[in-house]
Amino acid sequence: MTETIFDAIASVSVFALPMMVAGIVEQRKIEKERRRKQLALYREMELETLKYETWAQAEKYYKTCQKEAVKNNLKRNPQQVDKENGRYARMVG
Repeated sequence: MTETIFDAIASVSVFALPMMVAGIVEQRKIEKERRRKQLALYREMELETLKYETWAQAEKYYKTCQKEAVKNNLKRNPQQVDKENGRYARMVG
């Protein structure tokens, strides 16, 4: 009885453990890449802000960027909803 338990544990450690470790490594790599891109974006925003002489000008630029990001997001979301509704209709219908 105990041999089968040990065999099961050994087989899990041989097959499942390497896959789990590979998944964790891949996730960390993706997270590092996302963090690197985010820091590059922050640096770019800081350089843009340094171009302006006053804080008010920089704040106005930042607000404009935020408004544009929201506009772009609103443009993209209806298309995504239409695609999802179409996909759901094909699955159901």
